[in-house]
Amino acid sequence: MANTHILEQIKPNVFRVALHIPIPSANNNSGVNWQTALINSGTGGTTVLKDGDGTAGTISAAEKAQIVAGSLYEYVAVEEGQAIATVPVLFTRRSAEVLGFLQIKLGWYGGTV
Repeated sequence: MANTHILEQIKPNVFRVALHIPIPSANNNSGVNWQTALINSGTGGTTVLKDGDGTAGTISAAEKAQIVAGSLYEYVAVEEGQAIATVPVLFTRRSAEVLGFLQIKLGWYGGTV
C-alpha cells in the first residue's frame, strides 16, 4: 500500500496529495484508543479516493478498511515547492506534524469529569 497518493499537480512542483498516516493502537489521556478516538470524534474514517485496486487514483479495499477502522488517517493537503522525487521526505515530515496535531486535538477525547 502506498502512503502518498498524488491527486493532482496544480502547477510545477505544487501537488495536492492524500497522505495515509498510520495511527498507533495505544490509549490517549482518557484511556480511549487513539484509533477509536479518531473515528468516534468524526476526525477520521473517510477517504477522497474512489474504490478500486489501489492504482490509477483509486484505493484498495484493504487500505480503505484501515481508514474506516482508524488505523490510517487520510490527510489531504497542497504541498508547494516539492519535486516529485522528494515525496518520501514530505511524507515523513508531514506525518510527524499531523500525528502531533492529532495528539493535541484528541488527547483527552472521550474523557468524562
